[in-house]
Amino acid sequence: MNDLQAPPTGKDRIHKIISENADLFANKDSELGHTDAVGMQIDTQGHVPIKLRPYRTPINNRKIINEAIEEMLSANIVKKSRSPWSFPIVIADKKDGTKRFCVDFRELNQIVLIGDCRHRGNASLLLNEVVCVHKPFDPGK
Repeated sequence: MNDLQAPPTGKDRIHKIISENADLFANKDSELGHTDAVGMQIDTQGHVPIKLRPYRTPINNRKIINEAIEEMLSANIVKKSRSPWSFPIVIADKKDGTKRFCVDFRELNQIVLIGDCRHRGNASLLLNEVVCVHKPFDPGK
């Protein structure tokens, strides 16, 4: 939150809202909830399965990968699978110096149409549409 770019009054208000609702935020994957109220299916449009080889992983990242996988398995975020689909794992450096576990789905993204793609690639436009449905956030109030 230290790199939050907002006017001082807005920053204070955002910090207050987050502090008052700290129980709604997850600090790690195992704290995330889930629902089975809505199902999800990826429409590959009949494409043959894509099975990509893993990227070479530096030895120092292997522990990060194993820990991330174990945490996601125990939190029921992922499950073991023998799917014909396979995509490589990437470990990305975050601004704060920690590492982020990522999966390179770029080839899958090329064959899948996900909903309305008007804003594909522009997260801020999409977030504005989702967050500011009723009225935009006014840091002065």
